[in-house]
Amino acid sequence: MMVGMGDVHETPGGLNRYFGELRGALRQAGHSVQSVVAAGSDDQQLAGAQRDPGEFFVSAGGSLLTRAGRVRREVLRRLDADAVLNVHFAPYAAPLLFSGRRAQRTVVTFHGPWALEAQVEGAAGATVAMKRIVERLAYRRECHYVTLSDAFATVLAESFGVQRESIYVIRPGVDLERFHPGASAQLTVPTVFCVRRLRRRMGLEQLLDAWRIVADELPEARLVIAGKGPLEAVLRTQIVALGLDDSVRLAGFLDDGQLVEHFQSAHLTVVPTVALEGFGLVVLESLACGVAPIVTNIAGLPEVPAELCGELIVAADDPRALATRLLEGLTGARWLPDRGQCRSFAERFSWAAAAESYAHLFTSVREGAQ
Repeated sequence: MMVGMGDVHETPGGLNRYFGELRGALRQAGHSVQSVVAAGSDDQQLAGAQRDPGEFFVSAGGSLLTRAGRVRREVLRRLDADAVLNVHFAPYAAPLLFSGRRAQRTVVTFHGPWALEAQVEGAAGATVAMKRIVERLAYRRECHYVTLSDAFATVLAESFGVQRESIYVIRPGVDLERFHPGASAQLTVPTVFCVRRLRRRMGLEQLLDAWRIVADELPEARLVIAGKGPLEAVLRTQIVALGLDDSVRLAGFLDDGQLVEHFQSAHLTVVPTVALEGFGLVVLESLACGVAPIVTNIAGLPEVPAELCGELIVAADDPRALATRLLEGLTGARWLPDRGQCRSFAERFSWAAAAESYAHLFTSVREGAQ
């Protein structure tokens, strides 16, 4: 039984995409999987609205506490006694594990430190404290854990006291059919593409400071930033203040087809995170489209690019260093992997392989709990 935060069709984002892709890969491999996610806002509309066999929805309306209660009731109503529970969101894990009876049959996928992320984004102290309590309840010693990177395995162990031997690092995959190089990419205007939630820790303000330097040196270059979030108005103001109206475009939300087209038409992508990046699925998506990603050296973000080429990594929160690397990549002044090399490297990462690793872990957990 898998428990996710939300439905990727309604609420795009890395966690929801990861959950949906993993669930599909497990089913394709022949495993019996049920799942519960919060989606929509009308319980009557959601009743019987399964999109895949074994997929169940609860209403996403109301407070987080209300949703967590709905998720708990739905899971317990359908959960077999000997099933393994795999939870991907701390607020939903906490009420399911409160009694402790399910802990030994539970695998919690740790996507990031919820409270610390809120603190970095400037949330109120009471909000941060509440999230920290929820995490303490969710990350229990009796459970088993998956992280997407070695860096976040360390965070989980050091911040929550989880034993390192209970943590398994399973890297994500990428849909190699959906994300692929364009048949005949016409790269005329030097273009850098960035897809991020518009939040402080994503480093977009620093990216714009870096782009001011790029635009001075290479006026014909263009930066496209896709995504939505609370920082949009701040970024628009900064673009105007820096005189970047002609070279930077905020593209808003892009569906999968538009996302692939933007990857394919870019010379480079950039992931300028300044805090708490567990992996960065967009790195694999960029590579699968044959485009080299420039990333910062934050947490788990550089782990995969470093295996391909160390020149893809720059220091975080250093706009000048980021600008220099982008200019070198756009002008060819520094060697970076070409489109064929990027694609070949991405082919090492599949959701089938990730699902196989999860299935092996689930079997071990189930047998160990008997």
